[in-house]
Parts: sequence; structure tokens; C-alpha cells
Amino acid sequence: MRIINPDLLRRYSGAGICDLCGKRVRNRHGHHIFHRGLGGGFQIDLAINILSACETFAGGDHCHALIHAAKLTISGRRATRDDLLMIVAQRERTTVDDIVAVIHMLRRLPKGSSAERIEEAIRELDASAAELARRELREAKVLAA
Repeated sequence: MRIINPDLLRRYSGAGICDLCGKRVRNRHGHHIFHRGLGGGFQIDLAINILSACETFAGGDHCHALIHAAKLTISGRRATRDDLLMIVAQRERTTVDDIVAVIHMLRRLPKGSSAERIEEAIRELDASAAELARRELREAKVLAA
């Protein structure tokens, strides 16, 4: 499944607070946790799949570059995808398990799936993951409100 939401990406870009280091910065980039290259080029622009990572200038280390270089550290150790998911789960007031269930469900759906097919897949999730999926997909205007 492919969900492209430029408005959401703008929300996690530009001036604001980095989700990773907590600094107020002039430039952030919306970073996909489950990125396009995984699973055959799927793009899932949902808040539960994006975090805001700072970008600085003059060659300084910044969170977005550190993520891509696998050098970002959290609590003194190299950050994992689970660490990034925990940050998003706290921001979105959900659980890592629910985020993973929703993202995996969406990645299994064919591109261009109908609302009926999406609802059918959501019904296979547990109650809290289904609620999260509906909330995110309504916000992205994939499902009707």
C-alpha cells in the first residue's frame, strides 16, 4: 500500500523541535521509520511512521544524518528501529506493538487497495491496533471520517 501525504511531511519538516535530540532547530526532515526501500518501494506517510529529525549546516553532526549513517545514539548506545518506534509511540500516545501491527498490515496490502479491502485487513488487527489504524488512515484521508 502506498500513502503519500505531503501535508504530513511538511508538519515534520522545517523549523521546530527535533523528536530525537529535543533541540529547537531551523530545519528538520520527516524521516520514515519504515522507509520506502523496504518492501518494494512502498511509502507510508502516517504520523506513526515518521519522526522529525534535525538537519544542521556547516558539517555538524545532526540527527537525520546520524540515523542514515547508523550512528545515532540514545542512552549511550546505538539507536535501533525499536528505539525510534518508542519515541513515536510516546509522541502519538500508542504502543510500539500497535504501530508495527498497523505498518505491517498496510505493507501487506496491494497498492491501490479499496477502502473495503483496507477495512477487512483492519478487522484482523486487535482492538487497539485497529483503532490506531482507523485514526491514522482517516487523518491521511485514506478512509472516510
